[in-house]
Amino acid sequence: RMSPAQALLGRQLKDFLPVYKSKLMGDMWVRLADQREDALAKRIQKSRNSWEEKTRELTPLVVGDCVQIQNQLGNYPKRWSKRGEVVEVKGNDQYMVRVDGSRRITRRNRKFLRKFSPYRPPGHTSQIKNQIE
Repeated sequence: RMSPAQALLGRQLKDFLPVYKSKLMGDMWVRLADQREDALAKRIQKSRNSWEEKTRELTPLVVGDCVQIQNQLGNYPKRWSKRGEVVEVKGNDQYMVRVDGSRRITRRNRKFLRKFSPYRPPGHTSQIKNQIE
């Protein structure tokens, strides 16, 4: 049995009794929502594939690594002008870096850090050992 309102609108009307939301929508609206979801799924998959082509995972850094730090502000925001050393590794690609010169400790995301190996002249390690002895 259907009430006159249900026959007119083609769906169950909302009242104070608890009912599933899917019963409140008519068949036409359910089909329309499914079609929209399918269309969006194709678009999302296409954008995800293009995104995955151009990205890569950055290798994690360890304490003691020498890094270059990319400027984020100022006149040259993309220049790698500062250097430092990783002091602490935090979660979610965050690192605490001691900046050379000022010895200030700053927190940076992995994408703003570039690992490098500093120049050491030949025989540099043997000179340090001789100074310690």
